[in-house]
Amino acid sequence: GLLKKEDSNYIFAHDQIQFTAYSLIPEEEKCFWHLQIGYAIWNNAPDKYKDNFLFVSVDQLNFGISSIQSKDQKIFLSMLNLRAGQKAMSLSTFSSSASYFATGIKLLNREDWEHNYDLCLHLHNYYADAEYCNGKFHEVERVIEVVLAEAKSGSDKYRANFTLAKMLAAQNKIHEAMEIGYKVVFDMGQHLPSGLVDKSSLPEHIDRIKSKFECMTDDEFLKLKKMKDSDKLIAMNFFCELMMNAYLVN
Repeated sequence: GLLKKEDSNYIFAHDQIQFTAYSLIPEEEKCFWHLQIGYAIWNNAPDKYKDNFLFVSVDQLNFGISSIQSKDQKIFLSMLNLRAGQKAMSLSTFSSSASYFATGIKLLNREDWEHNYDLCLHLHNYYADAEYCNGKFHEVERVIEVVLAEAKSGSDKYRANFTLAKMLAAQNKIHEAMEIGYKVVFDMGQHLPSGLVDKSSLPEHIDRIKSKFECMTDDEFLKLKKMKDSDKLIAMNFFCELMMNAYLVN
C-alpha cells in the first residue's frame, strides 16, 4: 500500500511515494498548504509541548511565507522565528539559528523599528551573534551597523558593541576591539586605571580575595547573592573581553 499505520498515525510507506505525492501538488498551491500545515501543527500542540513542535511548525510556516499577506501574521511568524533561532542557538546549531533570525528579519520592514522595536532589536542582535559564531564577519558588521543606527538608547547598543568587539578581536584587530570596550565601559560610568598597574601588588590582591573565600563555609558561599544589576553584568562582560585583549597585546 501507499500508506502504513504506526500506532495511531499513518505514514507514507516509502520516501519516494511521499516525494511523488508532493510533486503532484500544483506549484502555486504548495506555499498555501505548507502554511496550513504549519498553523495546524502549532495551533493543535498543547501549550506545554509547543516547544517540542517548534522547529517543524516554523519550518512549514517558512516554506509558505510567500502566501502571508497579513501584517499580524508576519509579526507572529517573525516572533516564532526568533523563538526557534534562540532554541537553535542553545543547541549550538548556529547555521540553523542564523537562518531563523534572518527569516524573522525579512518578515519585518523599516517601520517595524518604530512599532515593533524590541522584536527588531532582539532579532538583529541574535542574528549578529549567530553569524559571528559562523565566522561571517561581513554580515555581522552589516547587521551591527543597522542596530547602532536604529537603537533608541546607549544601553540598547551594548550587545551589538560587545559582538563587534569580539569580531574585531577574532580578526586580530585587538586595539580597535579595546577602544570599543573602553568607550562602552566609560559610557556606563565605570572607570579603568589610567596608568600601568604595579605587577608586584597583584599577589596581595589575589591573596586578599582568596582569604575571603577560604573563611567562608560551603553554606555561606552558596548563599552569596547572584549579581542582578544588568549594567554591572554587561560591564563585567566587557571587562573580561578587555582583560583577554590586554593579555594578547601584552
